[in-house]
Amino acid sequence: MHGFRSRAALLKGDALTDEERAAVAAKVHEYTGLPVDYLKDANLRVSEIAFAHELLRAQRKKIGRLDGALRGPHDGSLQKYADY
Repeated sequence: MHGFRSRAALLKGDALTDEERAAVAAKVHEYTGLPVDYLKDANLRVSEIAFAHELLRAQRKKIGRLDGALRGPHDGSLQKYADY
């Protein structure tokens, strides 16, 4: 799916078909590394803070908000905001 189609799909919001949502989630996963299921649950929209918390969640780590090279322990909670 080309960038134009991905943007158009995001503009459709809740009007996306399940097939379109799955295709866009797969493409965003390729770009970001975030899990497809998480992207679908987030309605294909991920905040900066959510990205920092979710990218390395499977490794029980989170990345720095301003510098992705920085990594720290993830406490496993579902908090939306960093405590640092």
